[in-house]
Amino acid sequence: MQKFINLMSVRRYSPRTMEAYTTLVRTYLKVLGKCAPARVRDEDLTRYINKYYVEKGYSRSYQNQVVNALKLYYSAEFGRKIGEIPLSQKALEQLRVYYKLYKPAEYLFEGQFGGMYSTTSIQTLFRKALKECKIKKKATVHTLRHSYATHLLESGTDLRIIQELLGHKSSKTTELYTHVSQQTKQKIPNPLDQLGL
Repeated sequence: MQKFINLMSVRRYSPRTMEAYTTLVRTYLKVLGKCAPARVRDEDLTRYINKYYVEKGYSRSYQNQVVNALKLYYSAEFGRKIGEIPLSQKALEQLRVYYKLYKPAEYLFEGQFGGMYSTTSIQTLFRKALKECKIKKKATVHTLRHSYATHLLESGTDLRIIQELLGHKSSKTTELYTHVSQQTKQKIPNPLDQLGL
């Protein structure tokens, strides 16, 4: 906890923010009880925030404050980054509706009889969605990750940021998307070729 407080001081957080973050982290540690914080997974943190803040109707800004406090705590105490992929506002709104409707007990997305949603079921749903959208190109759920990275790159996002978001240890892995992006760019017709000269 001391490393966390020291980091806030070094970064010149206001006394009010330091007090708020410290209180939020202490509340979290109290809920954990004997469970070691270092062993907590990202999905456990998501469940914690859903159960104690989303479900109880706390404001979006307060939920963000909890997330930021926990991110800083894990970074300071364990050198660990929480949550690679930022959640879009539209997706968050849909998740809130889903959460209130289905009230998952353990996992955010659960199978028909509870428990973890199976990989097979996810792939089946994905194939069904491809068919409904009339997409004939071969794709898997993992293709969504590649698409996300490629779209970020093509919209001008720095390669280092994409590397961090995807959790790649080496920039060489992320640079594969540069090749995909270049191929896409080469397919774009040149306006001069359409002049009929």
